[in-house]
Amino acid sequence: MSQDLKTFLDINPIEQIWGIRKQALKDERPQPTKAEELEEILQQLWKDQVSQDLCRSIILTMPDRMIKLNQCKGRKIEDK
Repeated sequence: MSQDLKTFLDINPIEQIWGIRKQALKDERPQPTKAEELEEILQQLWKDQVSQDLCRSIILTMPDRMIKLNQCKGRKIEDK
């Protein structure tokens, strides 16, 4: 993957949402063992955790993320 594409992932709002879902899936107990279980859990997580307000708040972070990206000179943005 090119460095430009990796940087783009840092500022893409959907990547923030995928990160939230990925963490929620890691926390899921028991872990799914079949594709059908995974699909069901992901659909439920989407309904439970991805609201319009969450999407809006992530999009509203874009100006700050662009500033951070500029300050990092295009390197990966660390949110910590």
